[in-house]
Amino acid sequence: MYRRGLLYTALVVISCLIPQAIFASVADIEVNSPLTNIGIDPPRSFSYDLGVEVTNNSETIQTVEIRLISGPFKEWQASVFNRYKQLRIDTMELAPGAVSEDLSFHFFVPQEAQSGTYKFLTGYFDGSGQEIDKIEYVVSITRPETSTEDLFTLEPRYTTLTGPVGESFTFNAELSNKSTDEHDFDLRVEVPEGWQAFFKPSFEDTQIASISIEANGSTRLQVLVQPPLSAAPGSYPIVLAASNKDLGQITKPVQVELTGSPELTLTTMSGRLNSTVIIGESTDLKLVVFNSGTSPLDNIRLLNQSPEGWVVEFDHNLIPRLESQEAIEITASISAAEDTLPGDYSIKMVGSSLQAVDTADFRITVLKSSTFGWVGISVLILVALVIGALFLRLGRR
Repeated sequence: MYRRGLLYTALVVISCLIPQAIFASVADIEVNSPLTNIGIDPPRSFSYDLGVEVTNNSETIQTVEIRLISGPFKEWQASVFNRYKQLRIDTMELAPGAVSEDLSFHFFVPQEAQSGTYKFLTGYFDGSGQEIDKIEYVVSITRPETSTEDLFTLEPRYTTLTGPVGESFTFNAELSNKSTDEHDFDLRVEVPEGWQAFFKPSFEDTQIASISIEANGSTRLQVLVQPPLSAAPGSYPIVLAASNKDLGQITKPVQVELTGSPELTLTTMSGRLNSTVIIGESTDLKLVVFNSGTSPLDNIRLLNQSPEGWVVEFDHNLIPRLESQEAIEITASISAAEDTLPGDYSIKMVGSSLQAVDTADFRITVLKSSTFGWVGISVLILVALVIGALFLRLGRR
């Protein structure tokens, strides 16, 4: 009998306490989030946290369940989050009088999120499933208008290359895909008529017309340009182009400056490279110094390599400047050494500048002077006269 009375008393107490606990869980739990509406311009790659406070004003331990009701939670990796433990919170218990100051509405802005307003509705419920409160977060995204170069870029390392006519040129460039997807890019080079050019991967010899680049990736390319030999010195525009059917087209202007190529020619007016020198006399040799190239020659020096004891003198040892297709006549005075034997000898004439060098080998024939011949004949005649006079004199006796 006593046990039955005790059990009855306990049931009465419990029946009285249960409604009070439920009432306390709804009326005495407060949810507060000071910042629920924000604008982001432009979005960054790091996370965002909006603080949440849950307060238990009752005298009993309270269970709070957190539900993500509506919104792009998955795409934005959004949840109610414990900032210190770095954990998503779905259910929590609060001691009497406790305040949860470590909670936040935590999210990332996805790269593909466009400008607009995004809403997230969260709900807070007690242990019996009764709603405590709902909080709606409104996030406004503003992205700047994107151009083609925001999605991919083509950047040449140098925009101007300089060199002489007949030389080939190589432009180094980097093609970057800044989009979030892999794309194929068509490649093109616009050059003047008669020129040749093509793209190729760096450190490879394969000519390419398109290339695939992964999302947020880049690749290094080279553009080989070959002017025709007939191209005149000057500046020539070239256009490097990359395009994608979805992203658009980018063009980058570059240029090649042809400076011309100097070429030195050393010869004679007749083209003959031989002459005659008489011992004891000097011979003038007419040389022609000709710039047959397409750019000027500066400071041309005239030199020679001749047999020992010979003297070669130029009327101009230095030509300050010789324009393209210009010629100048130079006189070289040649004297053989007195003890030179008659015969053929070689003299090398040299025209030299920092830009070009040319040589011409001359065959020089050395002859004895005719003066020596007449002297010999005169001596013989004199000897003959002396001998004749002696015979006449002796014959009279």
